[in-house]
Amino acid sequence: NLANKFKEYDNLFTGLYFDNNPINVKRGSILPDKHAAKLRVASTSFSPMQASNFRISYDELLQNGNFGVNNFIDHADGVTRALPMFVSYYKYGKMYEIRGKDYYPNLGLKIISSLLSHDDNSYKIDSSNNLLVADVKIPLIENSESILNWYRKGRVNLSNTLSNDPYYYFNTISFKKLFISMQSEKRGKPPVVDKRVFKDKIVLFGLTADSLYDLKSTPVDKQMSGVDLFGVFVNNFVDNSFIKQIDTKANTIFSFLVLLFYLTLFYLVPSLRIAVTTYILSISLYVLYSYYAMYYYSLWIPLVLPMVAITMAFILAIFLSYIVKIKDFEDLSKLINT
Repeated sequence: NLANKFKEYDNLFTGLYFDNNPINVKRGSILPDKHAAKLRVASTSFSPMQASNFRISYDELLQNGNFGVNNFIDHADGVTRALPMFVSYYKYGKMYEIRGKDYYPNLGLKIISSLLSHDDNSYKIDSSNNLLVADVKIPLIENSESILNWYRKGRVNLSNTLSNDPYYYFNTISFKKLFISMQSEKRGKPPVVDKRVFKDKIVLFGLTADSLYDLKSTPVDKQMSGVDLFGVFVNNFVDNSFIKQIDTKANTIFSFLVLLFYLTLFYLVPSLRIAVTTYILSISLYVLYSYYAMYYYSLWIPLVLPMVAITMAFILAIFLSYIVKIKDFEDLSKLINT
């Protein structure tokens, strides 16, 4: 059966979905210790998603199979931009008392570990909140998420894992076509799908039908299947193209310095026309700089706060310059009157 196949092949993985249903509604199940990640954490920012329950397709897979987390976390605007690398799950005793927490790795992370023959389920997170896998650093943000670096539909990269079909992100074969091919081969006829297309490839099975509710809203697609998100993550690892985000503290300090610099600059500019031109050029150049930093270096530089700082500096400088001019005019009027 299916569970035995997972036991037979160590490169087969299935998804485990964690949730936070109250324990008095659905009592949390006990997960085998062998599946928990061995984590060495040097970061004070590591804060994985917390869960109290989980769901899996077949209970037999808990003992015999390999599984990884297949949760998604929608951001405040309902858009999925990242995948959680770990989920923290309560460790239950025999009487279902809570005895601590264990951490379970993402499905994509399990696939990568298998490719690298890194099967001891141990991971390290450095002091900069980077997950270290082989010689690749995976930057983590809140909820231990890794920001996904998206691809265009129909794009083919050097590893030849992406689709050349303009309607898909990856080379895709429907399960119906695969099933027909298997039945054809059983009857002694040529298969519809050549088996060689799977040789030395990572194969992900997932749902794409709208009615099955496994579609996610992403920055590049309003309806992207969940399995594609795992494909994007695995391919980010192949390309070593993970996105690095400037943290909130650094962004705040930078924006404050921008405010001071532009406040001084706009105040010293001799005319309003030059100030307006400088403002428009500054905003435009910053947007271009942010775009090219993402495009060439996978560096996510925040736009909103620095642009607000430049705008505030412009408004304050104009306001201060007019106050100074009014005061100078009043002083001049008093001098003339006397």
